[in-house]
Amino acid sequence: MPWKLPEPRQILALKLHTPLTDALQLLLEARVSALPVLDDQGSLLDIYARSDIIALARGKTYSQLNWDEVTVAQALTLAHSAAAAKNAADHAQNFGEGSMNSMTRACVISRKESLRTAVDRLSIPGVRRLLVVEAGTHHVEAVVSLSDVCAFLFT
Repeated sequence: MPWKLPEPRQILALKLHTPLTDALQLLLEARVSALPVLDDQGSLLDIYARSDIIALARGKTYSQLNWDEVTVAQALTLAHSAAAAKNAADHAQNFGEGSMNSMTRACVISRKESLRTAVDRLSIPGVRRLLVVEAGTHHVEAVVSLSDVCAFLFT
């Protein structure tokens, strides 16, 4: 039975100019742990996750923010620490150029890649989901989690 990624569908996403309060509300309402951040053409720029919120709280940065004025772009700037940049470079070096979007922390996969590639990328510490992107445009077509892979293998 061949590996089949989820079909392309409407993906909940954020834009850089989205107010952070709206992003947090969407994360809660959708009951998801992360949302892709897209440019105005719908191409993947980054990912904003609940863990980014926790990192803001851990660093006590949240107390210095005016939440009503902070955008996703500003929050991502805070989230991109030197450690995150180093981790992205390490992942690209260890798992291939296509595994991490070079400008973001988003781990991507294309429809042409194998189940083995998906499992390898999901085994990277900290990677909880793969964004299925269309080659060339980097439009997000689907999100694949470890649960999706397990459902494929065991059903």
